[in-house]
Amino acid sequence: MRNLSRAFEDPRINRQFRWIVIVYLMIVAVLVTYNARAVARQRGAALIVNVAGRQRALAERYVKDVVLELRGDVADPRQDAIELRTNDNALLHGGDVLPVQGADGTVTIPAAGTNPAVVDKLAEEHRLIEDLIATGDRALELLPGDPRLPDAVLELRTVGAQVTSVSNDTVGQMTADSERAMTRLVASVIVLGVLGAVVAVAMGLSLRRTERKRSARFRSLVDNASDLITVVDPLGTIRYQSPSVVRLVGVEADRIVGTSYLELIDPDDRTHLSAVLLDVSRTTDAVATAEYRLRHADGSSRYVESIISGRMSDPSVRGLVLNSRDVSDRKTLEEELAHQAFHDSLTGLSNRAVFRDRVDHGLAVAARHGQSITVLLLDLDGFKTINDSLGHDAGDELLVGVAGRLLGASRSSDTVARLGGDEFGIVLEDASDPERAVSAAARFLAGLEPPFEVRGRQVSIRASIGIAISDGLQDTDDLIRNADTAMYAAKAGGKGRSELFVPDMHERAMAQFEMQADLERAITDEEFVVHYQPIVALESGKVLGVEALVRWRHPDRGVLGPIEFIRVAEETGLIVPIGRWVLEQACRQTAAWRATCPAAADMWVSVNLSTRQLVEPDLVRHVRDALAASGLEPAALTLELTEGSLMQDVAETIVTLRALKALGVRLAIDDFGTGSSSLGYLRHFPIDLLKIDKSFVDELAGTGVEGPALVHAIIDMARTLELDTVAEGIEYDEQLEELRTAGCGSGQGYLFARPLEAPAIETMLERAVTTAPR
Repeated sequence: MRNLSRAFEDPRINRQFRWIVIVYLMIVAVLVTYNARAVARQRGAALIVNVAGRQRALAERYVKDVVLELRGDVADPRQDAIELRTNDNALLHGGDVLPVQGADGTVTIPAAGTNPAVVDKLAEEHRLIEDLIATGDRALELLPGDPRLPDAVLELRTVGAQVTSVSNDTVGQMTADSERAMTRLVASVIVLGVLGAVVAVAMGLSLRRTERKRSARFRSLVDNASDLITVVDPLGTIRYQSPSVVRLVGVEADRIVGTSYLELIDPDDRTHLSAVLLDVSRTTDAVATAEYRLRHADGSSRYVESIISGRMSDPSVRGLVLNSRDVSDRKTLEEELAHQAFHDSLTGLSNRAVFRDRVDHGLAVAARHGQSITVLLLDLDGFKTINDSLGHDAGDELLVGVAGRLLGASRSSDTVARLGGDEFGIVLEDASDPERAVSAAARFLAGLEPPFEVRGRQVSIRASIGIAISDGLQDTDDLIRNADTAMYAAKAGGKGRSELFVPDMHERAMAQFEMQADLERAITDEEFVVHYQPIVALESGKVLGVEALVRWRHPDRGVLGPIEFIRVAEETGLIVPIGRWVLEQACRQTAAWRATCPAAADMWVSVNLSTRQLVEPDLVRHVRDALAASGLEPAALTLELTEGSLMQDVAETIVTLRALKALGVRLAIDDFGTGSSSLGYLRHFPIDLLKIDKSFVDELAGTGVEGPALVHAIIDMARTLELDTVAEGIEYDEQLEELRTAGCGSGQGYLFARPLEAPAIETMLERAVTTAPR
C-alpha cells in the first residue's frame, strides 16, 4: 500500500494512471452505451420479426374468412384486409401496430430496415398482399352457385400461398440480419473485453443471459407451434423434427429422427414430394410449396401443406427446412364447396348448372359428328298433394327415393339431374332416334311404379316425361323448352306417361297458359254458373235430388263445359276456389228450393270434390261454413269423390271422410268401377252411395252380355254393403229397364233431363213430375 501510495505521488505516474482511468472509463462508457443500444436494437428487431411473422397469419385468416363468407358463415374478411394493410405499411415505413403478445393499445415500430434484400422482400410482399385483397374482393362479389366461384377460390388460395412463401423468406432474411448483428455484438464485446476485463465479463454474462432467453423463446415457439418444422437432408432423412408431429402422425418426434420422411407420406404422394425435395436441394435458397397426405399411426391420413426452403449453404442447417401445417379442414371445405356447386344438396344428383353444361356439351359433340342428343324432363304427378298431406320432410324423403330409382334405371353415359322441386332432367347423349328415346322414358317410368316406403307408409307416385331430340338444334334453351312443352303435353294427356315433342305443341302450350290466365280472371269476374242435372227414382220418376255441375260463361267462347277447363284448373290449383264457390252456390240454391217448393222438400244436392280439394286442410271447415251460411241440412248434401282421389293416401283420406261424415253429410263414389279401389278398402271408407259410371250403362244398350253382368254385380255388391246406387248417363229406355231389373234405385241422364239452370229446375219441380219417362 505504501508503494502504491508513493506511486500515486509521482506526478508522471499519476498523469498516466489518470489517462488510463479516463480511457478505461471511456471504454466502459462506450461499452455500456454500445451494449445498451445493441440490446435495444435486438429487442426492436425481435419485435419487427414477430410483426413480420404476423403477416402470414393475417393473410391465411383473410383467405379463410373469405371462403367462410362465400359459404354463408359469419366472417369479417374486410377487417382482416384492414389489419393486413396496417401491418404491411408499418413494416415498410414504420408506424403503429397491434402488439404481438396481445397487450392493450398499440406499439410503434420503425421501418423494418435498410437492408436492400429485406426492403425488396417487403415490397414484393406488399404487392402480393394488394393482389390478395383484390382477388378476395372479386370473389366476394360472386353469388353462391356462380360457376366462376371455384376458380376464384383457387386463385385466392394461390395468391395466399405466395404471400405465405414471401413472408417466410422476409422473416428469414430479417432473422439472418438479426443473427449477424448479434454475432458482431459478441465479437465487439470480446475485443473490448480485452481492454476492459471487468466490463467485458459483465457484458459477456449479460449477453449470455440475453442469448439464452432469446434462444429459449425461439425454442418454445418451435416446440409449441401447431405447425411442423422438419429438417431433412436432400434424400429425405429427418435430422430434426418439432414435437408437434405427434399430433399428425401419432409418433413422438425423437422416434422418427434419422428415418426417412417419405415413409410418413401416403404412398400415392411420395413420388411428387420426392421430386420437389430434389429440385429444392439443387438450387441455392430455393423455396417451393407442396401439398400431400401424412399417414397417422392409426391408419388415417391428414392433408398438410409444406413450405420447403433450401438451406444447403447454411452451415447450421445443411439441409431442407419444411414448415408444414394441417390443411385437412380446408380441403374438406373445398371439397364441400365443389360438391355444392355441382350437386343437388338433397338428392346428391347433378344440379341444374351441370345439367345445362351436359346439354351444351352434348349439342357441341352432336354438331361435330352430325348426330343428335335427347333431353328428358320428368315431373312428378301429384307431388304437391303428397307434400301437403304428409309434410315437407316426407316429401323430401320421397324425392330422395325417386332420385335413387332414376339413377338405378339410368346408364353410365346418362346424366340424371334434379332441376328443382319435383322436376328432374335426364340427358341421353347416345339416344338420337325417337324409338330409343321413348324406350328410355318407359324405362324410367317403370322404375317408379313400385310403391315407396315413406315414413312407414306405402306411397305411390307417377311421373310425366317430356322428350325432346335435338335433331340439328343447337340452342340449349330451345331444346330444354321443347322437352318442357312435351312434359306438359304428357300431363295433359293423362299423366303417368311420356310424350315426344312435336312442333305444334308450342301452340297447345300457349293455349293452356291463356286458359289459366282466363280462369284466374273468371274467378275474379264471377263468370261461372252452376247447372243442375236431376237425379230421379227409377221406379217412380220422382226427382230425388240434383247434381251440381259448373259451367263457364266465357265472354268470347260462350258457355264452356267442365271438359274444356277442369283439367287446367286441377293442374294449377284453381279448382280449389272454383270448387268452394260451387259448393256454396249449390247449398244456397238447394236450401231455397227446399224452403219454397213442396216437391223439393226432401230433395238433396250432389257436389263433386276434386283430388286437390280432398287434401286441402281446411276442407271440413269450408263444408261446415257452406252448410251454416245456407241453412241447408247436412243430410241434404252429398259429396262425390272419385276412386282415384280416395286412393291417394288411404289413411289420411279415411280421417278426412270421417270428419265430413261427422258433419252429417253423405258421401258418394263417382264413376264407380273405373278406378283402382279394392273391396277391402271400400269397406273402410264411410261411403253411402255408389254412382255407376256411364261407360257401364252404355253397354246396357248393346248386344253383348258383359255389360249387364257387370252392372248387376256392382248393384249386388252395393246392396251387400248397404249402399245406395245411382246410374249415370241413362239415355235409352232399354237401359232404364235393365237397371230397374237389376234393382238400381235411382239414376240420371239425358233420358230424364240435361243439366239445367236453376230456373228450369224450378219449373220442373213445379210440375211435380212423379213418373219416369218411358
